[in-house]
Amino acid sequence: MVSVAILGSCVTRDAFALPAGSAYEIDEYFARSALASATAELPFIDFDDSAIESPFQRRIVALDHSKTLLGHVAGNSFDVLIYDMIDERFDLVQHDGRIATRSNEFTLGTSATEPEKRIASGSDEFFTMWETGWERLIETLTESGNRAKLRIHTVYWATSSDTGPFSKGKVKEAERANEMLDLMYSRMSIDLEESQFLIPDPRLVVGASDHKWGPAPFHFADAYYEDFLAKLGESL
Repeated sequence: MVSVAILGSCVTRDAFALPAGSAYEIDEYFARSALASATAELPFIDFDDSAIESPFQRRIVALDHSKTLLGHVAGNSFDVLIYDMIDERFDLVQHDGRIATRSNEFTLGTSATEPEKRIASGSDEFFTMWETGWERLIETLTESGNRAKLRIHTVYWATSSDTGPFSKGKVKEAERANEMLDLMYSRMSIDLEESQFLIPDPRLVVGASDHKWGPAPFHFADAYYEDFLAKLGESL
């Protein structure tokens, strides 16, 4: 069985719940965590998560705040590390040199001190911080001999669902997100082989109106995830 570590979102994790995903086991899942935050040097402290009812939500916030990603990557406990950038949609918050992802789960808790700065996803500063995180990730993968294990789930936001186009506001949001993703994929291509990018069939990048998590530009039909798993298998 192939051991998979995931840095990303449900657009990757959901694939392994399908029958075709039974050949894989999840080693670790770092969700709702922007790369700049996940790879930061200092933990984000003085955060009260007692109001977060879901154990899963508390756990993913704790992973983001404890900055354990790079240590896990260096530990060599997985056969493949899959990174998708859907959760780069979240802003960052910064206080006293410490960084956290301002995910929906983060907003359910409270910080002892109000973060002094918010860095908007898609801004120049956000991209610069992401690039620093990317360089740290590549350095750790290289030093631990795991660089060839990295796969990029080259996902984009959909602008329509199986029932028709999303609202104008949602389409603009998707277009802005995809512009940032283009820049990131271009930067990543400097460090990776073409075979490390798992590129979905663009005909399948369509929102599923009946998705179990609800309609969204990155919630797709089963055919999308099956295509992703097929490409993952081929790459291994």
